[in-house]
Amino acid sequence: MKKAYLELVKQIRDAVREKAKDIGIREGCIRILAYPCCGLADQWLGGLSDFSGPSPDIVDYEHAFPIEFCGSRRAEVVGNNGAKYKMDCYGTSALKIAHCSLGQDEGNVLLSGCFCATPYITEANGYSPKFGALCTEIKFSKIANEKGELCTKKCDFCGIYVSVSSDRDIINPETNLSCASVAIKVIEEFFVGPDWDCDVFEVVAPDPNVYLHCD
Repeated sequence: MKKAYLELVKQIRDAVREKAKDIGIREGCIRILAYPCCGLADQWLGGLSDFSGPSPDIVDYEHAFPIEFCGSRRAEVVGNNGAKYKMDCYGTSALKIAHCSLGQDEGNVLLSGCFCATPYITEANGYSPKFGALCTEIKFSKIANEKGELCTKKCDFCGIYVSVSSDRDIINPETNLSCASVAIKVIEEFFVGPDWDCDVFEVVAPDPNVYLHCD
C-alpha cells in the first residue's frame, strides 16, 4: 500500500493541534492508537502482531504528542480548594481510550464518556469516563468464494482511536472531544483514493456533534 500509516498520524496530530489552538488549549496530550484486525493491516501498521494461530496476538500501535508544538503534556488545573497543580494528560488520554474501548465492546459506543456508568468504571480501575476519546472502525471489501460463487465480503481492517486530554478535563471536557473530532474527516479522506491494494474502504465513525456544546 502506497499510503504510509505514519503520514496519517502526522495529519491527525496537526489537525488536532490546529483545532486546539483555535479553542485556546495549549497544554495537554494527543494520543493516537491503531489496532489491526487482520494480517494485511498489521503489516501496514508495523508488523508486530501475529495472526497465524487460532487466537491472534494483536499489538496496539500508539503515538503521543503534546498539544502544542514543543509544549508540555502536563496541564495546570485548579483543585476544589483553589490550589493549582499539574495534571498528567499523557496518562489520562490513555484512560479515555480504555473507556472508549469498553463502550465499543459492550455497548457499540465509539466515544468515551458516553457508556453508562457502573461503580467499577473509575480512573483507579483504568478508565476515564470523560469526553475526549473516539474510535473510527475501518472496514474493507474483498472478493470471497462462498458455495462456489464469488461475492463481495466486508471485513474489518483496523481501528483508530484519537484521544485528547487537557486542563479542560476538569472544567469542560466536551472541548477535548471537539478537538479529537476533527480527526474523523482526516481519516475519512485518507482512506479515499486509488493508492490501496484492496477495494474501497469504509470508515465507521461516531457523531460527536450530538454531544458537543462548546464551539
